[in-house]
Amino acid sequence: MRSVCTLLSQRTSVNRFDARRPLDEAQIVELVRLAMLSPSAFNFQNWKLIAGRDAAAKERLKAAAHGQQKFVDAPVTLSVCGTLNAHRKFAQLLQPSLDVGILSADVVNA
Repeated sequence: MRSVCTLLSQRTSVNRFDARRPLDEAQIVELVRLAMLSPSAFNFQNWKLIAGRDAAAKERLKAAAHGQQKFVDAPVTLSVCGTLNAHRKFAQLLQPSLDVGILSADVVNA
């Protein structure tokens, strides 16, 4: 059987789920951990992940996703939410890299 890392790296869009195979808490935590390893510019990771398992919440997601049934059928729906105004903390988050000389002040203040 292929590993979760291999499956994630293939970026396959899955549309059907086996409702008889729920994910336990440890599996969800590991999926979120792996997703958080995704790189971003300056390692900023200006996003939040929400693991939705509540049936009513998944119905609301389905409505927002133009009626896609997979939002309801999946044992958990991971929503990636961008952090608004994250740029306002950019200089503060880059300060450690500036302090040790990895980045110059020009980059941080740009």
